[in-house]
Amino acid sequence: MLEHLRNLVNLQEVDAKIHRLKKERQEIPEKLNDLEKELEKANLGYTEQKARLIEVQRDHKIKEQALDDEEENLKKWQKRLLEIKNTREYVALQREIESQKRSNSQREEEILLMLEEIEVLGKNVALLEESYKELEKKRDSEKAAVEQKIIEIDKEVQRLDKERRERLSKVEPELLAKYEHIRDRRAGIGVALVRDGHCLACMMGLPPQLYNELMRYDAVHTCPSCGRILVWEGKGKTAIHLQDQTAKGLEENVEKNDDKSN
Repeated sequence: MLEHLRNLVNLQEVDAKIHRLKKERQEIPEKLNDLEKELEKANLGYTEQKARLIEVQRDHKIKEQALDDEEENLKKWQKRLLEIKNTREYVALQREIESQKRSNSQREEEILLMLEEIEVLGKNVALLEESYKELEKKRDSEKAAVEQKIIEIDKEVQRLDKERRERLSKVEPELLAKYEHIRDRRAGIGVALVRDGHCLACMMGLPPQLYNELMRYDAVHTCPSCGRILVWEGKGKTAIHLQDQTAKGLEENVEKNDDKSN
């Protein structure tokens, strides 16, 4: 039974790596999507500020043209004022001229305010455009890195799939069926090592009797808490180990994965 359990742990080691790599590959598009959203937001801010700049520049041009026309009219009225002999008509035109001067003065203030806004908007647009281009470069760089990462992951999964088939052939069929059934329901982890009387998957303490039976390697037992196949990690020549990275990943992540699978 010891050899059967050892072979099963060897299979679990490969399966855990494959599961982790596939999960990592699945999460990659989410990172790119976040960057795309950030880029879209930056582009929206730039587009809005650019549109506002164009609008203010257009209005500024219209107001300047209107002011030029009114100044021209004012000159004509002032020239006409010198030619008027009728007092009543003179006073009326003079009032019109004063009113136009006030109107022109107000329009000049509006034009000055527009020039200030145009200056501020121009700086904002330049900064937003630069920020957008930087984000675009970052997106392109990340995209290239992601594409390369996907290639590497797919290549490694292919290699592990081949290794899995080799290890699969060494596992006793009935034990394999039990393992696969549990693994499907437990986030890809069907086997848990036992250390110091605790299941390393769910970290629950095991009944002393069960722990003693596990140390004999004479039967297949499952965890009363998480339902995974239990394998005592052993000592010396009988020691059964997962690679450190796999074991660490199991201990840190399996509980979170269980919550998602339930």
